[in-house]
Amino acid sequence: MLPDNIGEYQVFDKFTGQKLLPELSLLLNEFSDTNDKLHKNYKDINFNDFENYTIITHKNSIVSFSSILQRDIWKKNTVRIFNRFWRNKKFKWVNPTFGILSKLTYNHQIKYAKDNGFDFVFLSTEKTPKHFTRWLEQANEYDGGWIYCLDKKRVCSGSPDKCVQWVIYKKISDTNETFPL
Repeated sequence: MLPDNIGEYQVFDKFTGQKLLPELSLLLNEFSDTNDKLHKNYKDINFNDFENYTIITHKNSIVSFSSILQRDIWKKNTVRIFNRFWRNKKFKWVNPTFGILSKLTYNHQIKYAKDNGFDFVFLSTEKTPKHFTRWLEQANEYDGGWIYCLDKKRVCSGSPDKCVQWVIYKKISDTNETFPL
C-alpha cells in the first residue's frame, strides 16, 4: 500500500527524469497491451513530443506519469496538462479523485506552465464528465480557479468524433484574453 504522506514521493520531469524513460517505456507499453479503452494512447510514446512531463516515484519505483502537451492548433499560450495520465496499477491505495498523485502532478505542471509563460492550462476527456466534474470540484478546493466548459471543444486536428472533448481550464496568468479553445 502506498503511503498518504506526500513527502515520501519524488517528482521528475523531462530534464531530471531521463534515466527513468527506459523503465517507463516498458511499463507504458505493457499497459498498451491491456484491455483498457485508452490502451492505444500509451504504445511507443515519443517523450520528445511533450512540452514536459511528470514522473512520480516512490522508493525508486515509478508510480505515475503524465505529460504537458502543446499543439499547433492551440494558441501558443495554452497547454494541456494531465495529458496521458497513467497510474501504475501494481501499487494499491485508497486515493480520492484529487489525491496525492493529482496534487504532485498538479503542483509540478502548473508551476512549469507559469514559469514558462503560459496563460491557460486545461484538461480534456472524451468520457462522460462525471469523474471530471468531481476532479474539478476537488481541484477548486485545493487551488481554485477551474472552470468547466458547458460544450465540448476541439482539442486535435483529426476526426471531429475523436477530437471534440469535454474541457476544464484555468487561467494562470494576468492575461485579459479569454480561454482560446
